[in-house]
Amino acid sequence: MKKPSTTLVFLTLFANHSFAYELNTINLYGISYHTGMTTEERSKLNEINTGLSYGRSLVDGNSRYMLDVGFFKNSYYDRAEWIGGTYTYTVTNFMGGVDIGVNARHWWTENNTYPKKPFQPYGVISINPKSYIKMNMLVRKSGPILFLSYDY
Repeated sequence: MKKPSTTLVFLTLFANHSFAYELNTINLYGISYHTGMTTEERSKLNEINTGLSYGRSLVDGNSRYMLDVGFFKNSYYDRAEWIGGTYTYTVTNFMGGVDIGVNARHWWTENNTYPKKPFQPYGVISINPKSYIKMNMLVRKSGPILFLSYDY
C-alpha cells in the first residue's frame, strides 16, 4: 500500500480550519556547534553549514505550522537534504517575539552520513527582531544549528 505524502497529511489535518494568514519563508543556513567535543575533534568538522530552504506556513494567533524542504552542507562535508514540518508558538512579544516549538525532518545525504536518521525531531527557538525576520536555533543532542528566516 502506498503511503500518503507529508503534504497531503498536513493539508488534510487542517482542511476545515480557517487560518489567519499564510506565509512563504526562505531560510538561510547556518552555523553549527558541536557540544561534548574537544577543540581538536570539532576542528575536523564543518561548522559553517551553508544552505537554503523554502517553507510554507499557516499562522493562527500565536501558533505557526510550516512545511519546508531544503539542503545544506552538513558537519561531515556532505550535502544533506530534508523535508520537514515545524510547529512553533509565540510565548512572548518582547523584543519582537520569541517562539518555541518542535521540528521533525526526514533526511537524505549524498554519502549516507545520516543512515540512522530517516526521521528526526528537534527543538526550535526563534527570536524575531522584525515581524518578517527570525533568528533560529535548531536544538540537537550534538549541538545547535543557527539559521536566519525571512517571511514574505
